[in-house]
Amino acid sequence: MAGETRRFSSDFPPEAAHLAFHSAYRSEGALKGWGGTPVTNAHLWYVRRSGGKLDPGLALRWMSLEHSSGFAFFFDPAGRKIRSSYSYLCTRTMPMEQCEKIDRSAFDLGLITSMEPAQVKDLAFWKVERYQKVAPVNALLEGDAISSTNKATLADYIKKTGSRAAVLSSNGTLIWEAHKVPLYAIMFAVWKCEAKAHVACHVIALDDHLTLSPVSIKARKFD
Repeated sequence: MAGETRRFSSDFPPEAAHLAFHSAYRSEGALKGWGGTPVTNAHLWYVRRSGGKLDPGLALRWMSLEHSSGFAFFFDPAGRKIRSSYSYLCTRTMPMEQCEKIDRSAFDLGLITSMEPAQVKDLAFWKVERYQKVAPVNALLEGDAISSTNKATLADYIKKTGSRAAVLSSNGTLIWEAHKVPLYAIMFAVWKCEAKAHVACHVIALDDHLTLSPVSIKARKFD
């Protein structure tokens, strides 16, 4: 919010790209939230940065959420409307459609200043055309490019049909995801892997083909 120009990045599909604002809480109480009252008028900083478009009451509400898993979510309004709303207020972890709907978008509320996406990478990681088919996936089950545990995970991946993606972290975490939309399979696999591994994760397979050679995977040469 401190930036003069604020836009969503083209790195993610607009249907998935979003902003999320959490409440104010002390670090020692992060698991249960603070449950207190923000510093007087602290929420008005957001209102000023929005050019006066943001409802002060909404900003105060997300800063006062009782649980640290609660967020105000604002999805990119440039994306297809695959949900019933572009904006939600969730009091804690819950299915999005159970959250309170906010009837204005991030642009309407001044949280972003332009609908034009900001291009950060030449070709976003979630675009299928970024990757080449290198070899059959089962080639990775031979040799020692991945651990025996990861071979078992990959064997489950091979059994699955349809669009799917397998990703590997630099410290050896292997995660795969299947989805009817290929870009979501890639995106969700990367997100889950990075949340578990706490380092960057890279696509090593799409559907039935590797996108990197077993030699590159063994050496963790992802670029």
